[in-house]
Amino acid sequence: MNLGKQPSGLGAFLAVRSQPIQGMTLVFGALVWIAALGMVFSSVKTVQSRVARSVQLLFVDLPEGAKVSVGDPVFRRTARGLIRIGETTAVVKDEKVGRDRCELAILPNAFAELNASVQVTCWKTPLDAEAAITSLLPVEVWRQATELIKGDWHSKEEAIVYVWRPMILELFSEYLSLVVDDLRAAGRRHEGEVWILAEEHAMELTSQWPVIQERLSPILQKHLNPVLGRLIHLAATDAPKVEIALLLAGGHHADAFHRMLDFLAGYLANMPEEHRLDLLEAIHDTWKAAHEDTVIHRIFLKTWTDVAEDRRLQEVLLAIYREAVADNPRTREFLRKRVLESREVQDRFYDLVEAFGPTASNVVALCLFDEQGATRPEVVSLLRSTSLGRTLTWITIDAPDATAAPLVSESVTSARLGGTRP
Repeated sequence: MNLGKQPSGLGAFLAVRSQPIQGMTLVFGALVWIAALGMVFSSVKTVQSRVARSVQLLFVDLPEGAKVSVGDPVFRRTARGLIRIGETTAVVKDEKVGRDRCELAILPNAFAELNASVQVTCWKTPLDAEAAITSLLPVEVWRQATELIKGDWHSKEEAIVYVWRPMILELFSEYLSLVVDDLRAAGRRHEGEVWILAEEHAMELTSQWPVIQERLSPILQKHLNPVLGRLIHLAATDAPKVEIALLLAGGHHADAFHRMLDFLAGYLANMPEEHRLDLLEAIHDTWKAAHEDTVIHRIFLKTWTDVAEDRRLQEVLLAIYREAVADNPRTREFLRKRVLESREVQDRFYDLVEAFGPTASNVVALCLFDEQGATRPEVVSLLRSTSLGRTLTWITIDAPDATAAPLVSESVTSARLGGTRP
């Protein structure tokens, strides 16, 4: 048998003419292949024309960082999960908007269920756990999982707090005593900056003080002054008046003042419970009335907001925190010895995990399997792409406003990236 080079072109034709049996076989095979290719080509054209006639187009301006490609699937989010409704058929650079624009081919039945309120999101793996759960799972499943966790936590919260609170307070107290000198040192290093910034806000509040005093004076007169006056009168009745008078008469003014302070300190420390309650109630009423005064409330709220949003002050406080806590080698050593390697902490953590074990199992089962016990297709797709180590991209479409106008074919909308905050 000759396994050498076979003739082609004219040589093949001559070979067919000279070898009738072999030639008939080759001709028949060629006819079969031509017929098959014709059928395939005809089928492709038929399918292509059928698809072209049956889809509706939606154009989407892509956000920066979206890696959408032709063939990426398009899903509609429903109560039962993701349902595929189309695919990406083109991605081009739109010079007018300066970013990529993709063309989505949507099945007609699915397109009819959309409306002008459509929200398009571009996704890609790998996702973190939170992004995967919130993007892939149906809203109802996510709600049920959240309710399971919340319900179990509420049922065990009191017992957990009872067990963990003493140890946490002990560790926190121990850690503070460890870094207190570092905190003081860091505070001293930045004391000048803090005072300069704090003084600016204090001056702003001081400029408003006449207004505050005008509004606060009648509140004090109504709620606090009567109680204070009565308590001072009672205290003065019991005060060592003769002793203080003798000291004043002898010119010992400082001694008389300190004697009066000592008496007041003792009086306040041993104040009858009914008087203490009266004073606390008066303070509470005063604070409540001041808080309900719209002018005072607005002034203090503005001051607090200015302080909280002062980036310069934030940077100084962050520098103090880093020097005393975050970058402090004492912190790492304390966490390693007293937390990570602590047998007590480990035992209590394992008890906590064991207590939440049944709930965790129920949540995992709810997230992985549907009502029929089958693995959710979106989870399978995500796990497959992760296990293969490749990036999977897809697009989801929502129509949150059921009352919006119908969606017009070839409309243009914008998309956002999934897994990021809106």
